[in-house]
Amino acid sequence: MTKLHTLTSNLLLVALFVIAVSIVGYTYLVVFHDNPATVIRNSPFPVDRSEYKNGDVIIATIDICRYSLFNNPQTVERYVAFVDGLQFNVPPVTIYTPAGVRCGVSQVNLVTIPESLPEGVYYLAGRSETRVNPFAVRSVEWKTMQFRVVQK
Repeated sequence: MTKLHTLTSNLLLVALFVIAVSIVGYTYLVVFHDNPATVIRNSPFPVDRSEYKNGDVIIATIDICRYSLFNNPQTVERYVAFVDGLQFNVPPVTIYTPAGVRCGVSQVNLVTIPESLPEGVYYLAGRSETRVNPFAVRSVEWKTMQFRVVQK
C-alpha cells in the first residue's frame, strides 16, 4: 500500500468516526435529552370557585410554558384524579397543542365533576404527558387548590 492509500484510509476512518459521534449526539439531544415539553409555574392551580356541584366544570388558572421542537404540534394526554385521601380517577383526555413556544396565563377547563363523585373536600391531582417525538414522552405533575363538592 502506498502512503496515499494509507492517508486516504486514515482520513476515511476519522470521517466515519466523526459522523458516528454526530449521529449518536443528535439522537441523544433530540430523542432522549431531558428537556421539558411543559413547565408549570403556579402549581397548585387556583380554581374558579370554592364550591361545585356534580356535573360542573372545574376551570383553573394556569401559568404555563409549552415548548415544541421543530415547531411540530404536540399531543398531550391529561390524567386527572379527585383526591380526598382516596383517589377517584376520571378517564384521560387527549388535547392537541399548536407548534412553537408559548408562555402565559390561561383559563383551562380541567374536568367535569362526575355525577357519581360523593360530597367532600377535594383537590385535583394530575399528570400531563407530552409526546415529543415517536420515541419519547415527557410528563409533568400538577395539583389544584382544594374545593368542596356538594350534591345538586
